[in-house]
Amino acid sequence: LRSLPRFPGALELTVDPILSDHGLRRVENARALYHYPVRTLADAEIMVSALYLPKTRDSRFTAAVEYLAAKAEKDGVVQIPIPMRRIIAIK
Repeated sequence: LRSLPRFPGALELTVDPILSDHGLRRVENARALYHYPVRTLADAEIMVSALYLPKTRDSRFTAAVEYLAAKAEKDGVVQIPIPMRRIIAIK
């Protein structure tokens, strides 16, 4: 939470080859960016519980919730970016 994530290699999913392997053709590839506002401890709990991190210790979840809640209390709101991608394909 206190540094930018570092990912190895490209994260972009190229969908056209995958779709064509299954007899599909892409007709839409739309992107949007939404934000989830964290203002309270309850908001922080919802945000962290929505993450799929199966091997993360409970103490790490608790620390993340407490960090977000404290930052929201200090700043008034923490806007968590939620990128979305919608792919529509047809046969």
